[in-house]
Amino acid sequence: MELLIIGIDGGDERIIRGMDMPFLQSLIENSHSRKLTEDIYSRGWAEILTGLAGPDNGSIYMAPKLDGTHHFTFKFGMNEMVGKDFVTALPQLVEASGRRFGMMNVPTTGPACEVNGFMVAGGGGGMNKI
Repeated sequence: MELLIIGIDGGDERIIRGMDMPFLQSLIENSHSRKLTEDIYSRGWAEILTGLAGPDNGSIYMAPKLDGTHHFTFKFGMNEMVGKDFVTALPQLVEASGRRFGMMNVPTTGPACEVNGFMVAGGGGGMNKI
C-alpha cells in the first residue's frame, strides 16, 4: 500500500493516541505524517476529496438558496460537489492514475459512486435540523 489516509471526525492527534487501538497505534508509529496548522471552517472531508477550499467546491455548512428569498440551505453531498465542471474528486483522480480506490463512511457521500475498488458511503454530516 502506498497511501492510506485515516480521518476521525473531531479527533486530533492527542485523542487518537489516547485510544486503546494497538493496530492503529502501530500504523501511526511506522508512518510519515504532516501536521496541519490551518483552521478548517468548512466541510474538511470535502476539501480532502477535492483539494479545493470549501467556498471553491461549494462545501460550506450554510449556503444561500439563491432563489430570491433570504433562506439558506444545509443540504450538501458529494453529488452536488462533483457535479461541477471544475471539481475533480479524489476517486476520479485515483482512477485516472490506474490505481484502486477505497473509502468508508465519509459524511454525505451517498449514494456511493462507482469506483475501481470499494466505496461505502456515509450519511449525515452537517448541522442538525432545529
